Amino acid sequence: MFTRSERRHLVTSKLIQFTSECVSVYKWEIGAQSAISSGIAKWVWGNIVQKRLDELIYENHTHKIRKQKGLLLPSGARRIDLYTRPGRYSSSATDRLIEIPEDKAKELLEQYDRPDLFLFGSTEDDAMCWKIHAKIGCPELKAKHGWKLFGTMVNYYLRHEEELCHSDSDE
Repeated sequence: MFTRSERRHLVTSKLIQFTSECVSVYKWEIGAQSAISSGIAKWVWGNIVQKRLDELIYENHTHKIRKQKGLLLPSGARRIDLYTRPGRYSSSATDRLIEIPEDKAKELLEQYDRPDLFLFGSTEDDAMCWKIHAKIGCPELKAKHGWKLFGTMVNYYLRHEEELCHSDSDE
């Protein structure tokens, strides 16, 4: 029997594995004849996985651990509260904190918290895919709609390629 967090981890890892397999199968079966269809596939499936991961993080932050007497670890709070305000839940927790100088924290954020880490393709491809997504009515980014969304976006691109390329050069 798995715990709730183990199930989430398993589902997330399976979702990521499924996504990479789907893109590989698409490339193998279809041949991924154009870079644009490959770019759209990465964008669609990358954003679907990212949305699901964001939902899991939100759920993890809002989930409250039930209060348990006699437990050595803090309980009766949300994990994010335990992380952001440890002194509220355990007097000895603040003694164990490691201070990080603000300039070092900024340096680490600049190094590792880059917006391009969440792009699934080039900035131009990302902007174009968001534009196509908006033009087709902003359908929901869910795994069960992934291939339909992909097909709709590729078809829209093929029908409006000149318009999309022309509007990109104007901006």
